[in-house]
Amino acid sequence: MPIGGPGPDALPLGRLAREASEAVREGRRQGSPETEAAVRQAVLGTVFRVELVLRIIEVSGTALRMETFILAALSAHVALTLETATERPAATTRLAVAPGPPREGGPARELVERATSSPEAAYDDGTRGVAAGDHRGALMRIGVGLPSIIPNTTGKTVIAWGREAERLGFASLATIGRLTYPALEELVALSAVAAVTERIQLLTNVLIGPARDPVELAKQAASLDNLSDGRFTLGLAAGWREDDFTVTGRPWRTRGRRLDDDLEVMTKVWAGETVRGSWKPISPRPTNGQAVPMIFGGTAQACFDRAARWGIGWTSGGTAPDVASKHFESARAAWKAAGRDGEPQLFALAYYGHGPVARERATEYLGDYYGEWGPGMAASMPVSPEELRATVKAFEAAGADELIFDPTSSTMDQLEGLAKAVLS
Repeated sequence: MPIGGPGPDALPLGRLAREASEAVREGRRQGSPETEAAVRQAVLGTVFRVELVLRIIEVSGTALRMETFILAALSAHVALTLETATERPAATTRLAVAPGPPREGGPARELVERATSSPEAAYDDGTRGVAAGDHRGALMRIGVGLPSIIPNTTGKTVIAWGREAERLGFASLATIGRLTYPALEELVALSAVAAVTERIQLLTNVLIGPARDPVELAKQAASLDNLSDGRFTLGLAAGWREDDFTVTGRPWRTRGRRLDDDLEVMTKVWAGETVRGSWKPISPRPTNGQAVPMIFGGTAQACFDRAARWGIGWTSGGTAPDVASKHFESARAAWKAAGRDGEPQLFALAYYGHGPVARERATEYLGDYYGEWGPGMAASMPVSPEELRATVKAFEAAGADELIFDPTSSTMDQLEGLAKAVLS
């Protein structure tokens, strides 16, 4: 069913949009506290298996059928209505797109794909969306890092953190990772969190790809994609610490070229092709039928080109907003040069702390993780609510689509303090 034609009232979609608009207005009057979770569960539990993120945040829509919400969420009529009907900033409705042939799914899936066709990730299920400066009127999502990388963080803490981050309304949970560090492995940690959450997005920001076997990594990523029902994005980079390669017996100097070769292998694995002499496919197919969505880090030109060829976007790792802005322009330029439609999704990472001993804890952790650079990072990171909000505004102005605040301590007050400062 194409969207368009003689007018919204002449199509079933238009009728559904009008019904949803009426539900929006009624929901604003009633203000049911259970509505947000009910609407999200209804949409995200469907067989479409795409990350539909409704621009319906505070709607009392229990009287409408689930199909009504799905179709209405794809209508510009509903989007415009919600912009004026809700007090909280609206999120976006998008579909993750990766290379490869479309998955068969019938007319309903075709409608979803037409209505959401974009190279951008269907990402946030968080309720924190804010105008991103002058960046084409986009919305910046706010995610939070998992403390799984912080030494002595228990599995119970990681799971509790994941549950609470979803409840608070963060858009995503992200990991950073290296092999030569005594911390929980990132894909394992995200799998545990996937089991106890339903809506929040999951990503590695970033995993060191060429330090691992590409076939095994492809299977692990596709497995996590399936276990999370399509909520996982694989963030990759070539890495810069030589010891991460020494311990796995993989060459360090050729890591960039090998990552490009590895991506060829990984996409073949996801496409169901045989590789390395296998006689049958060795991995589950990604939930979108094509490839696990990927983003890439690194600031060499090859990194931006890699993101434009294989990914849905690029990520900035812990740099200042003004530096990130310049890198974002390089990512957009590479995207355009590659002939990609739309624009890349642009991510940024900022370390943070909360409370009177935040900098002391951060100095210890970041000094251990980054060595001589750590204390300077701890000294400049935001710790007060005012500094956290200023960081949000700075990355909005830089053009980020998503800002991920990475914790420097794994106590739960860090998560709660961040939410109060930037999600309210």
